[in-house]
Amino acid sequence: MGTRSNYRTRLFWRWQAWRLRKAVPQDVSRSVNLFTNFAALDHRGYAETLCTLLETLCARSGGRVVTTAADVRERLKREIGPQSCVAVLATGTGAVGGYAWASVTTGSDAVARFRQAPGLSALDELDWDAVSALVKDQPTLAFYDIGLDTHYRRGFSPLKLLLRPLFELGVTYRAHSALWWAQRGSALHAISLALGACAVVERDDCVFLQHRDIASIARVLAVLPAGEISDLLARVAPGRPVRTRDANATVRAIRDPQQPTAAEPAIAAASPIPVTADTTASNDADGNRPGPVCAPAVMTPASRPGADVAAQAGDDIGTKVAWPAVLSDPAPLHTLPARLGAVFPRLAS
Repeated sequence: MGTRSNYRTRLFWRWQAWRLRKAVPQDVSRSVNLFTNFAALDHRGYAETLCTLLETLCARSGGRVVTTAADVRERLKREIGPQSCVAVLATGTGAVGGYAWASVTTGSDAVARFRQAPGLSALDELDWDAVSALVKDQPTLAFYDIGLDTHYRRGFSPLKLLLRPLFELGVTYRAHSALWWAQRGSALHAISLALGACAVVERDDCVFLQHRDIASIARVLAVLPAGEISDLLARVAPGRPVRTRDANATVRAIRDPQQPTAAEPAIAAASPIPVTADTTASNDADGNRPGPVCAPAVMTPASRPGADVAAQAGDDIGTKVAWPAVLSDPAPLHTLPARLGAVFPRLAS
């Protein structure tokens, strides 16, 4: 299922590139400075600022990747080769808001450099053998690192400015695939999957990714603005899990205010019919306004709301809330304040 989904995503971006085959590429932004070697980067004064920013971002990531500015400087010297590019997103004050660097090299050389990355220490020999078997000695675009300051993580425009020159670098040197890694569950991981990358190796804290059609992504980044690319990403990105709750919690709280709240998840899990987001929202809206309470004789299975729709949908699709099977007689009137206080804590206080 995962391979088929990845193929459909890559096919989607290939179709977008074919649709834009005659479009004129946009001008390169002046906010991004490009460097082909470490000496030029250091001469312009961006090397020290870039190393400091990467060290800060690693510290904010929860300590999963520990590095220092001196280690980053050595990485830049080691990973920037003859066919490399360093993209630096410069601010108006001369500071660095984002960075990314990549190199076009053989697959074996890229794997050898990735093995020295501090964030990939969890990979064993079998994992590296699996990565080496995919790339072999073909020209490969290796993304060694990418990062954005917290002030530049709104919208896709900063990320597009950094990615476009690197993908165009791979197309220029006839690389068909790209390799990079990301922290598992991070924003980069989600964007990579939405762009059509496949997870080669997955571990608890990191994911090694490969993209097999960088020419299509390079064309889309060169022609479309950031807003339209964001819309396209939203169409193919995996959906987020819907957070649901038990829609009958209010009814049970009114009937039995002494019922512990810790039992609510167990009751919801025991219900044979799941609760969907649409049903929960409709029940919440109906629960905020008073309505008549149906008697047990009137509330039959055939007369319950949504019974006819659920019967048409079939037993395999549960789209309705499990209504209470039996509604007991109303509690005495003197217990009404306690029951209302269980539902509305602010009124009780």
